[in-house]
Amino acid sequence: MKQEEEHFKRVNNNLGLIVEDLRMRQKGLILEQRKLASVLEEQEGEIKKFKDDVHDSLNSISDFKKLKK
Repeated sequence: MKQEEEHFKRVNNNLGLIVEDLRMRQKGLILEQRKLASVLEEQEGEIKKFKDDVHDSLNSISDFKKLKK
């Protein structure tokens, strides 16, 4: 009986360590996801700016001064 109790205590401690490890991994993954989301948002803004610049260039293709800008 005492051996079983010690066994279950060891198993419980090991499971506690596993749970703590998984919590730390989850926290790290959440932080990484947030960072990647901000990078993605920044890249989407750059793509939109590029598309707008190309559109403006095509609209002013006949005006050399505007095109030079």
